[in-house]
Amino acid sequence: MGLFKKTVEEKAAIAEMKAADRRLNENSDRERRAGIRDETPSTSGSTPPPTRPPRRCRSGTAAPSARPADHPNREAVMRPYLITAKPGRLHRAARWVGRWALKSLALTVMAGLGVLVLVVRCARPVINYTATRAAWLELWAASITGIGPVGAAVGAGLTDEFVREFHKARTGAAAGGVR
Repeated sequence: MGLFKKTVEEKAAIAEMKAADRRLNENSDRERRAGIRDETPSTSGSTPPPTRPPRRCRSGTAAPSARPADHPNREAVMRPYLITAKPGRLHRAARWVGRWALKSLALTVMAGLGVLVLVVRCARPVINYTATRAAWLELWAASITGIGPVGAAVGAGLTDEFVREFHKARTGAAAGGVR
């Protein structure tokens, strides 16, 4: 077989296949016009070919026939098609409500986290001040009672670290970042 040119044998084989296909289609059309719907007719000849009950619509009535008027004996042809129905109003409304519920839930969570962060940031100076005052109070009590400042010795490092971190965050935020 040539890439662009066909040989004489190939052309003859193609013509023979087209003629056989044409004869087969003519025979099928003749059988359909004669009312023969099966490949092998029944041997008794008295029983008609089986028919399907009429299709029913949702309302229970018979569906309109898909047979063309010019071929009364032709079997109805079912053609596949893609159903692209628009979702109903209720379905669209439910999706809209769900979408906005999710958005509002996300906004609520973000607002709650923002409030929590604000409370913690606002409470840090108060906590630092309270810790410093508690350490000074313990030192004062130790000087009066004569007992050593155990809590202040342990907590002094923590208090200093809290104060240092708070000042670092406060000065770093003004400069545009944590140093």
